[in-house]
Amino acid sequence: MASVRKAIERGTTAAQDEQAGYVWTQSWNSDVFEYRCVFGSVFSIWFNDFLDKRRNEGKVYALDLMSTSAMLTGLKIDGGVAVGLGNITNELSEEQMRERNITYIAGNLLKIQPWNSIKDWLGRNNADGFDLITCRANLSGCHSEYVPRFPSVYYALLDRAWNLLNKNGGVLLVDAPWLIHLEGGIPRELVNDWLKRLKQANVECLYKEGTN
Repeated sequence: MASVRKAIERGTTAAQDEQAGYVWTQSWNSDVFEYRCVFGSVFSIWFNDFLDKRRNEGKVYALDLMSTSAMLTGLKIDGGVAVGLGNITNELSEEQMRERNITYIAGNLLKIQPWNSIKDWLGRNNADGFDLITCRANLSGCHSEYVPRFPSVYYALLDRAWNLLNKNGGVLLVDAPWLIHLEGGIPRELVNDWLKRLKQANVECLYKEGTN
């Protein structure tokens, strides 16, 4: 995957901006309801109902990738992390975010820094992992040039996110953007390999195409 990552970093507008010293401020600001509409076909339980049940076992945490903290602010969690690009404005003030133990990390997920920061956050909170992890790379016309078009990138991100999941019943929800279909779509062998690995680990999984 190193070669794919290097190709993405060379080819995306994000990398060009970064090398030129500019701040990449493109991100998304969807709320819980919009996530529910996207993931409802594969996860029918309302997020907060799921988290309430998890709370019986202890504190609950959530991670949202390629986003602002907007979705996290609608969740009943004891803390969470959102990762996006650039220093963007969130609906909560920094003080309110601290009070709710919500952290926004500005970073490129194709690099190691944000992943290390996420792990550090888990360590500070004495958490084994996140109860809910979401990644919704939603697109609009102005964002398309900023989204990696290589299916292998989303496979690699999925793999890294998986390792941050609470292995005791945590849920990982990922929506790969339709734009990657311009590059031939997600290769079925990648999907089959991932599903096979999950089944071998006795992990319940569900994959659907065109759920948007």
